[in-house]
Amino acid sequence: MFAIRLNAECNSDFTKVPRNTAVFVGSDGVLQCAINDSKPLAWKLNDRVVFNGYAVASSLQSRFDVVQDQRGQHDLHIRNVQSSDAGQYECGRTNVVSAQLVIIGELSL
Repeated sequence: MFAIRLNAECNSDFTKVPRNTAVFVGSDGVLQCAINDSKPLAWKLNDRVVFNGYAVASSLQSRFDVVQDQRGQHDLHIRNVQSSDAGQYECGRTNVVSAQLVIIGELSL
């Protein structure tokens, strides 16, 4: 049911690839991605740009953030996950790696 798609002929550039993740509605989620250099990476959700390498899309800024460092880490943090956040996330430039984010119904305490 779940699979990570490595869509690159040079995947050795990636030191960490996002993993398929299941998250409860209303909780926080993180998708990790790292590459061998510190140049910007983009994140997409279902082929829509979430992060263009420099800024999060304005419609998502209140809940999405990308934490980057000089070692090539580019983690996508999602606060207060909503069902609309489910889908295929891609990280990369020309070469990409991807994973599915699955949303689980309301978290009950």
